[in-house]
Formats: sequence, C-alpha cells, structure tokens
Amino acid sequence: MSSNEVAAVESSSSNSDAQDGTSVHQSLRSVMYSQDCKEQNQSGDQSGPSDTHDSIASGSGHGVELPSMSLEEEALQREALVNEIRLVERKLEELQSQNPQVSTAGNDANGHNLNQEPESVHELAIREQQLMDQVQAAQAEYDKVMADLSKAREEDEALRRNEAIYWREYREAEVTLLKQRDDLEALVQKQKYNVEFLEQLRHTNVVNDLFYITTAGSIASINGFRLGSLAPEEQVPVEEINAGLGQVARLLSVIMNQLGMSSTKYELGLRGPYSTIVEKPDTVFPLFSTGNSLFTSMLGTNKFDKGLACLLGLLAEIQFEVSKRRKGFRPPYSIEGDCIQSLSVKRRFKDSKDWTRALRFMLTNAKHLLAEIIKLQGLKQLTEREQSAQ
Repeated sequence: MSSNEVAAVESSSSNSDAQDGTSVHQSLRSVMYSQDCKEQNQSGDQSGPSDTHDSIASGSGHGVELPSMSLEEEALQREALVNEIRLVERKLEELQSQNPQVSTAGNDANGHNLNQEPESVHELAIREQQLMDQVQAAQAEYDKVMADLSKAREEDEALRRNEAIYWREYREAEVTLLKQRDDLEALVQKQKYNVEFLEQLRHTNVVNDLFYITTAGSIASINGFRLGSLAPEEQVPVEEINAGLGQVARLLSVIMNQLGMSSTKYELGLRGPYSTIVEKPDTVFPLFSTGNSLFTSMLGTNKFDKGLACLLGLLAEIQFEVSKRRKGFRPPYSIEGDCIQSLSVKRRFKDSKDWTRALRFMLTNAKHLLAEIIKLQGLKQLTEREQSAQ
C-alpha cells in the first residue's frame, strides 16, 4: 500500500467524525483489494516477465507496466500495510469511543438503517397526516388548557374581590365588636356602681338622717328647732317651738308608716309648724301656740295643752306596738296620761323649766323609738335576703 493511499484513508477517517463507520470499512476493503491485486501480479512475475506483462495488460485493460520489486521490499510493504491497518482500526475505536452514536452496522442513532431505501410518497403522506393529526390534537389540548387557565384566572380574580370584601366586613365587624365590648364594660361598671350604691342605701337609714334629735343640752331640739323655754335665761320664740312640734308629729307619722300600723285613737294632720292632731272620732287640737302672754295662755293654751297630751298619748301607743314586736324594748322614760316621768307636757300654769324637761323626755323617748325602728328594719331586710337566697 502506498503512502498516498494511507493518507487518503487517514483523511477520510479524520473527516468522518460526524459520519457512521460504514465508510471506514469500505476504505479498508479497497486497500485490501489493491493488496490482493499486487500479490497476484508478483506471482505472475515469478512465472515470467512476458506472462506478467500480458496478464496485467489483459487484466487492467490500461496497458501500464508495474516495476519489479524484490522480496525484501515486498516484506517491508506488507509490514507497513499491516501497521497502517492497525492504525486505522485504533483510529476507528477512538471515533467510536468519542461518538457512541456511530455504529458499524449502518444504523443511525434512532435505529434507522442508513442503507435502507427511502420511504415511498404514499408512506410519507400517511406519516405527514399522522403528524398533522398529532399537531391538531396538541393544538386542541393547548386551547383547552388556555381556556381552563383563563377560567381559573377569572375565578382567582373573583376570589380576590370576595376576599377583599370579606376582610373589609371583618374589620368593620371587629370595630363594632370592640365598641360593643366597651359599651358592655361601661354598663357592667355602671351596674356595679349602682349595686354598691343600693347596698349603701340599704344600710343608710333615711329616717335617722331626716330627723336629727339632740337632747344633750338644757333644751332638746329636733332638726335644729328647740322645744321648751327657760325664761328669762333662754327665751325661745313661739314660731320655733311650733316648727319643732310639727317635726315631732312628722316623725311619729313616719314611724307608724314604717311599722305599718294605724292608731285607734289619734290621727295626725301634718301642716308643718301648724300641724294638728285629731282625737277620734273628730276632735281636733292644735300642735302650735299663738303667744307667750298670760292672757293668751289663759284663752288658747287649753287646746294647745290638749294637743300636747294627745301627741304624748300617740307616742305611748307606738311604744307599746314596738314592745310587742321586739321583746325587751323599754323606753327610758315612762308615760302615764299626760305625764312623762311624772312631768306633765301641758304648758298652762306650769313652770317653764318643768315643761322644758317634759318635752326633752318626750324627744328622748322618740329618739330611742327611732333607733329601735332602724333595728327592726335591719332585721326585716336580713330576713328578706335570707329568704331570697334560699
């Protein structure tokens, strides 16, 4: 094999990196065929130069004479040819290792036979129609996916709008809830205050606050109005005495209402400083005086004294009712007729000091009676609470 032929094989093998192994094998076959031809020519030379010339001329048909070669040259050429074949085989192995898709079987990477004849026009048309059907199916699937995507986007937008509405309503409801909680807390605090205030009112005796009685001094007083006169040492106006007696009449009326009782003998006419008392059935006596002179006392004090006696009698009747309801109650001063602790409450022809002492004893009994009424009210409220708790 000549150097030009080896160069042609190497050039074809180096340029076939992107081709398959079939061309390499064909080059090897052509080289082997040339070598066989040379061996046949050499065997013909041994038989005779004329025979060889004839055979070559007849076999090749070109009339080219080949030079004669020695045995050593033929051996060297054969060894060089073997080396070149081995070099080509190694080159082929390297190409196959670098490109696994290259195959000596004549097939491409998809398994199609390269030596196979191309498909017919009909088969190509059928395959084209199949590909078109696949494209149409893919397009239909794409349109469906896009429609679903558009629908999903519309639903997502609707959900976003609904979510915005929900959060707006949620914030409004939360604000309303906080406001209602504040209102409820205010109502709870107000109720708590009202309950505490009601409890204070229950423990507060209005009667005791309305009627303030003092008996510590020489002249007793009710709500600041003095009852009695220590003339000439301490002269008290008649108007003040009349106002004080009106307060005493109101006190006895309140106590009777608290006890839920009514007198069988007397009835009060509450008119402030001009109050009266009725001795049943219809005798009316004044609880106020008209003057301090002796002449006036002789003319009008008789009815006034009768009124004071009736007032003392009503006090005695109330004391008796309280003693029945609360055992052990005893007023500090005893009452008999128009006298209290042996001192008459009548003003006519009486010493002013004794009359003043009698009125002070009457107010002292009224004060103790008021304290007892407060105790009875407390017991009543306690009983009612116990019953409501049960």
